[in-house]
Amino acid sequence: MKPRIIVCGLGRTGYKIFRLLRQQGATVVGISDRPLRGEGSEIIVGNFRSASTLLAAGIQSAHTLVLAGKDESVNLAVLMLARILNPKIRIINRLFNTSLGDRLDHTLTDHTTMSVSALAAPVFAFAALGNHAIGQLRLYNQTWPMHEELIDRNHPWLGRKIASLWDDRSVMLIYYIPAADPIDLVSAVVKGRQLQVGDRLIIASKPSVRTRRQSLIHNFFKIFARLRQFQRHSKSAVILNLALLVTVLVCTITYISINLNNSFVDSLYFTVGMITGAGGNEKIAEQAPGSIKIFTSIMMLVGTAIVGICYALLNDFVLGTRFQ
Repeated sequence: MKPRIIVCGLGRTGYKIFRLLRQQGATVVGISDRPLRGEGSEIIVGNFRSASTLLAAGIQSAHTLVLAGKDESVNLAVLMLARILNPKIRIINRLFNTSLGDRLDHTLTDHTTMSVSALAAPVFAFAALGNHAIGQLRLYNQTWPMHEELIDRNHPWLGRKIASLWDDRSVMLIYYIPAADPIDLVSAVVKGRQLQVGDRLIIASKPSVRTRRQSLIHNFFKIFARLRQFQRHSKSAVILNLALLVTVLVCTITYISINLNNSFVDSLYFTVGMITGAGGNEKIAEQAPGSIKIFTSIMMLVGTAIVGICYALLNDFVLGTRFQ
């Protein structure tokens, strides 16, 4: 049985995806928020974010879900609901936020992000350069334009063996459509088939512009920027740690002064436990007068605030460095 594919969001882009999949013979079901003229039972009309709509489309037995809507928040909501109903489903997600898409691709299994603008931009660039590209391939950190070659009487490849093009590393043969005597690409290469008038080739051409390597100066400035970021975070962390140490020292001295029988170690132990919330040796505060209890309450709030800010700075530094 062919895997079932669900296309959620039949706008201009989603409906084209739906029709192309159907033309390829795939078992595809579309989900639309409004009825579509001329379509039958293959279209489910309903709320995208409703579990009943996804279940009616067969989400539990589906192999792939294509989120083609233009609203990212809706796509993300459907993504979470779909993974609950079918944890193993493969998801193709249309997102304009490429940074978010990259994070989802690295975090979620079987999740692929597609951006219409990112896919279309290279085709526009190739068209501006005079290349009639019909698509693109990403190979070796380069974008290869795909286009069709129609062999006519004046074409320089007329009479050339397909095997010679196969060995040419500047082009990649993708598909071969002979004008007569149908034969697949691999067989044509093996049998030494020559290109004839009317033959068509779908090829990808190696781009002439090479990816620039980062210079040593650029890498140096990048390292320097990270050091500055570390210095900025470390300066704030040092100030907060000093404030925390001063708070602990003031509290410890205060508890010793109200009762000389309290040792430095006991007072320090109580102070640290009070500020961190771990507790310990509470009898020091219980036997103290009311003013000291008020002082203890204030110090607990101050200490909690300082510790919380320290955690926030640490998270900001770690996450900021990780996702840059």
